[in-house]
Amino acid sequence: MKHSVHFVLCLLILAACALVASAQDATIVGTVTDPTGATVPKIAITITNTDTGVVRKLTSNEAGQYVVPDLRIGHYTVRAEASGFKTAEQRDVVLNVGERARVDFKLELGSTSESINVEATAVQVQSETGEVSEVISGQQWPQSLFAGAAHPWRLRQHVRFPAAHSGRRRCRRRLQRHAAEP
Repeated sequence: MKHSVHFVLCLLILAACALVASAQDATIVGTVTDPTGATVPKIAITITNTDTGVVRKLTSNEAGQYVVPDLRIGHYTVRAEASGFKTAEQRDVVLNVGERARVDFKLELGSTSESINVEATAVQVQSETGEVSEVISGQQWPQSLFAGAAHPWRLRQHVRFPAAHSGRRRCRRRLQRHAAEP
């Protein structure tokens, strides 16, 4: 019995570590088109993490779309190559935690020895999902937590405390009384 409890505890710890590690991932999606705007299928896509040198290669689908999940946060270069088209490359694509970055390519006719380089710019609008998020630094989060809380007792307006037992309920009532005071 004692060994099974330890085993279950170890499994729970490993599962928690896996969840934390997966929360550090991001995704790159995109569509490849030709000069007329028509999608181009079966394009070779190469994604390189410029921080670590890790390379992932894949091929776009029949609709010219590609999805690359489970990328570590960091800086990337994305390249699209196909015969009959110039090689297109987008550099300095920055991925933050949980981000779904869109990197589309409009290929130009030419040989693969010719290339088009595009420097990435920060995209402010996330059009892939309805999710709204922001990455804050370790210095910003304490400031944002206490923003607007002129008095420590007024922190109750910003933080929700669970009422699991009577001691917490009493504390909650005190905080509410102090929040109501001018």
